[in-house]
Amino acid sequence: MMPSLPFDVPPAPPVRRHDDTAELLARIARRAGAAFRDAAEARIVSLLAEGPATGEHLTTACREAGIVPPGGMDDRAFGPVYRRLATSGRIRQVGMATRVKGHGSAGARLWALV
Repeated sequence: MMPSLPFDVPPAPPVRRHDDTAELLARIARRAGAAFRDAAEARIVSLLAEGPATGEHLTTACREAGIVPPGGMDDRAFGPVYRRLATSGRIRQVGMATRVKGHGSAGARLWALV
C-alpha cells in the first residue's frame, strides 16, 4: 500500500491525441503552404504520367527535385497533397506494394493517374 502524500497532487493533464486524422492532415497542409502543395502536385502528376508508383517513391522523387515542406516538416506533409489529388479525381489508388520506409507498417499505396 502506498503512503498518502502530505500535499494534494494535481491531476495529470489530459493526453492530447490526434484521433481525427483529417484534422491533423488539414493542419499539416496549412503549415506546409500553397506553394509547396502546388509544386508537389505538379511533380506527382508528371511522374504518374510515366506509370503507377508508390507514394513513397513519389515523395522521394519530390524531395530529390527540391520540393520539400517548409520549416523542416517531415514526409507526412505530402499526405494532404495525395488526398487532394485523389478527392479531386486526378489520381486513384490502384493497389498496394511493399513499403520501403515503414518499420513493419502496412503496405504502401500504389497510385495512378485517372
